[in-house]
Amino acid sequence: MRLFVLAIFLFLSQSTFAFAPIPQIGDLKILKFVGEKEAFEQIYKLHGKKFPLKNAYVAEYASKTHYAIIWASQSENSSDAFALFETMNKKMPKSNAFKNMKSMKINNIAVVYVFGMGMDNYYFLIEDKNYWIATKGKNTVDIVKDFLKKEKSLISQ
Repeated sequence: MRLFVLAIFLFLSQSTFAFAPIPQIGDLKILKFVGEKEAFEQIYKLHGKKFPLKNAYVAEYASKTHYAIIWASQSENSSDAFALFETMNKKMPKSNAFKNMKSMKINNIAVVYVFGMGMDNYYFLIEDKNYWIATKGKNTVDIVKDFLKKEKSLISQ
């Protein structure tokens, strides 16, 4: 019965959210998934303000060797999403919580890396969507690479 309920939940989350997370990223398994209102509230709390969002989710993953949380938001359009991304970029150099800001390309996507809260943090923009992946373990960039590979294939469908 529990497997049936989980299967329905995953099906609904995949069909409800146009950019829902893949249930497995690398060797990580999904522990928790929240969408819409609860995800909006978590994202607003992180930013310290409300702004227009079309959709959002927060997903928590773990394996024996890694842990990750993904905050994802979809703006009304790509201009709003870019403005949110730029706001994060401007805040990072002044942040007490995040250090070592670096820009890089992963799977042809511009990604910003910062270290903070005991985790490697990567944030990036794809079209009208902003993503923040906080992860810990060895070679955390591999988690981002795998996520991007799967996310880009969803977008192209």
